[in-house]
Amino acid sequence: AVVSTQSTGGVEGVLQVFDPHLWQYSSSTLVVSLRVYVAGQASEQQVIGRTVDIMKEHGFSEVSVQVEKELYKKALKSYGPSLLDSAGRFGLGQYTRYDSVLSVH
Repeated sequence: AVVSTQSTGGVEGVLQVFDPHLWQYSSSTLVVSLRVYVAGQASEQQVIGRTVDIMKEHGFSEVSVQVEKELYKKALKSYGPSLLDSAGRFGLGQYTRYDSVLSVH
């Protein structure tokens, strides 16, 4: 099956689809695992349900969806600068660390 990550981009609340992993587990089992970045007001259960439906329509029998909400990066302050540096890549603003304080710009 050929699936574009744009397939799930039409799901209400989904801002970005990333980190897809697709593989054939057996001769009759296609598996997909992906992460979706969603707006703060999005319903995680609706996003998961619709995404699973779309992937099954494309022939995947096993689907794993990880939902990450907008602004979740604020909770990452204890994980160190490498994760904070990637916040800009996801459009979450600029995060800086001064001693043990996390600043959001």
